[in-house]
This record gives sequence, C-alpha cells and structure tokens, in this order.
Amino acid sequence: MAGSGSRNIPFRRLTEPLFMPIGPTPTKIDVPAGYIPDRATSFYIVNPNLCFIRLVGTSVGVAYREVSDDPDSPNNGWLWAPHYSDVLGTQFPMFMSVMAVARPGWPLPSSYAPAEISWGIGGY
Repeated sequence: MAGSGSRNIPFRRLTEPLFMPIGPTPTKIDVPAGYIPDRATSFYIVNPNLCFIRLVGTSVGVAYREVSDDPDSPNNGWLWAPHYSDVLGTQFPMFMSVMAVARPGWPLPSSYAPAEISWGIGGY
C-alpha cells in the first residue's frame, strides 16, 4: 500500500534536459522561447554535485533577478542539496540564475557538473 508521501502519477518528460552550468558565482540561463510546453504540469531537477545549489527563476513579465550576494536568503528561490533529484510543480521561467552554495559540512568543490532540469507531466 502506498504511503501518503508516495507519488502515484509517473513523470513523463516532454522536453530534453536543459543543462545549467554550476559555479561559485551566479550564471544566467536563458530558457529558449517555446521550450516549455503549455501542457507541462511539473519539472524534474537533478543536482549531481557535491554541494548545494541555489536557483532563481524569473517568469514572463518579471524583471530578471539573479541569485544575490546572500545566497542563504529565503527570497533567493530554490536551494537543492547535493545529489538531489525530484519532480516538482511547474514553474515557467524565461530566465534562471544558478550557483553553488557552501553549507556547513558541504564546502564548495573545485569543479562542478551541470545540473539538469526538464519539464513534463505528472509526478508530484
């Protein structure tokens, strides 16, 4: 029997992954026009790094905003742990800003793998 926290709807990817370069300073990512299908209901995020990453997305009609000088601010979008992956409710960003974030016990590494995000249906 499935628990209340389990997913009952499988995630079906509708886009190829968008790879986000990770580094110690903010990197701006433009989401290609039309990349996210209108029927998308969720997105899949993967952080393959040995550090936390912070991502801020900016939707249509909102001025571009990047991860600030204070990446620990709760107003700085999403914070994902090392080796985190999950399917979450859809966001429709036009631009994103992403960077590595040092946390106690998780210092910044010397190199980074790109994180990936893709959009699809279901799974959350």
